[in-house]
Amino acid sequence: MIFDAHFHLKQLLEVSPQSAEFIKENDFSGMCSCRTLQEVEFVENFIAENPETAQKLKISFGIHPQAPEEKELKTLEKLIAENRVAAVGEIGLDRFSEEFAKTFDLQKKLFSAQLEIAEIAKLPVILHIRKAIPEIFEQIQILKKIKKVVFHSFSGTAEEAGSILNHGVNAYFSFGNALLNGHKKALAAVKSLPAERILTETDAPYQPKKGETFSKLQDILQIVEKMNEIRHSERSEESGDVSAEPQHDGAFRYSERSEESGDVSAEPQHDGAFRHSERSEESKDVLAEPQHDGAFRHSERSEESKDVLGKPLYDFSFTENQYSSNAKAFIYIVTNQNKTTLYIGVTSNLEKRVYEHKNHMLEGFTDKYNCENLVYFESFEDIRDAIKREKYLKGKKREFKENLINSINPKWLDLYDYLFCHSERSEESGDVSAEPQHDGAFRHSERSEESGDVSLTLNMTGKKDCESEKNNK
Repeated sequence: MIFDAHFHLKQLLEVSPQSAEFIKENDFSGMCSCRTLQEVEFVENFIAENPETAQKLKISFGIHPQAPEEKELKTLEKLIAENRVAAVGEIGLDRFSEEFAKTFDLQKKLFSAQLEIAEIAKLPVILHIRKAIPEIFEQIQILKKIKKVVFHSFSGTAEEAGSILNHGVNAYFSFGNALLNGHKKALAAVKSLPAERILTETDAPYQPKKGETFSKLQDILQIVEKMNEIRHSERSEESGDVSAEPQHDGAFRYSERSEESGDVSAEPQHDGAFRHSERSEESKDVLAEPQHDGAFRHSERSEESKDVLGKPLYDFSFTENQYSSNAKAFIYIVTNQNKTTLYIGVTSNLEKRVYEHKNHMLEGFTDKYNCENLVYFESFEDIRDAIKREKYLKGKKREFKENLINSINPKWLDLYDYLFCHSERSEESGDVSAEPQHDGAFRHSERSEESGDVSLTLNMTGKKDCESEKNNK
């Protein structure tokens, strides 16, 4: 089945009436995005007049950031109460132009309100985000609670998408003709994101291919073909493993829905690289706990709500990406006891570097302002990505950095103690690699280009008594 994650039926039929036949005659399903009650009624009438499309089309409704009207919140609540929508959207933030930026405060207010409505209603959300990715992290706590979060026509970077996933958001990233038009960020994101996190869309009749006046539902086939091409190209020439990127026919498939769910967008089934494994009735929904490759992989949580290391989640929560054994680099934020000063750094060995901060072994800013407590960090498989992220965060205002910390560590606890300071290591382990290596009197300067030894990776199995370290300061 061909699936279009986002298109506008009313506007499409105005410019391309023949699209109705395409929907009726093909194995097609999609999400019809509506901005007004009149658009919702139009789609409902279309389905009533063409009953064969009843199982093909679902409706989403939301207050679009380009036309923020607070009174439409009541319309959204009414539609949800009457069970007339399958998702909330498109909603979001847009300051692409000066005109849109003028309403940004109202956009943020309505965005927050609609997220709360979706969370209570247990509905997916479809997001429209342009030049506002940083503000997404201000909403990270509620986004983590929402059933599914679809980033329509995602225009951010692969790193930003990865960070959203790393924060525990059950996010999907939808791409359309931007791929065919050579949009560099979109191409990079499709290449690097986990396949099960990628959706296709046309946004028809908007966002046409170059040289055309509007986009068509048929474009979805070329979009999927382009995705295959992008993801196949990332194979290394040395491997020659054709099975590394499974083949698929470009048709986005769905498993049968239970009569209770009726949610077309909730369980997308794809061929090849985009295929989800079958769920048994007893199994957990794999979308509820996103499974990713490498540093993005989450382990199952126990009934006692423990994190991936088996320790209880008390006042903070973060994903395994942040302390993956595959990580080669980290960015981190340390602060002083009064939390008045923040320092953002990059390192190839998080444990060693924070140990150095705590013991004032690094001359410079952190030594002068007593920045010793680790309150936030992220991990990367490439030191260059970590350096880019560090520079990005250093350019942000204090409020943004505080929101980032609060998203995983609202009480600003010292995560160093949690990650590295536990009971004495067992005699059986014989693990000495976790002890940070120092040369005593040698004092490191703040991060230089030569300092990052990528062979020094974070070893989560090492444990030690941090009290002895503190007493030796």
